[in-house]
Amino acid sequence: MNELVVHLNRNKKSQFQSRLNDLLKEKNLTDEMVFSFDSGESSYFIITVDSEIGEELLKDFKLFKEIDGVFLRPSTEPPI
Repeated sequence: MNELVVHLNRNKKSQFQSRLNDLLKEKNLTDEMVFSFDSGESSYFIITVDSEIGEELLKDFKLFKEIDGVFLRPSTEPPI
């Protein structure tokens, strides 16, 4: 499993979250795979996905203008 990490300005969070929900439905993913938190003026989303879906989402997210940064990394959680 991999984690797709998305960083954006906190004031763009609701706009991104709406687009994220649409994309999750399109890819048949659930919101249980998404962890989000705020820190200062920033919001972060960590989405746990397999490698193939992670690569697809990475390409999709790079088109989102409200995102400041996005990258894919190996999951830090052990598999269940």
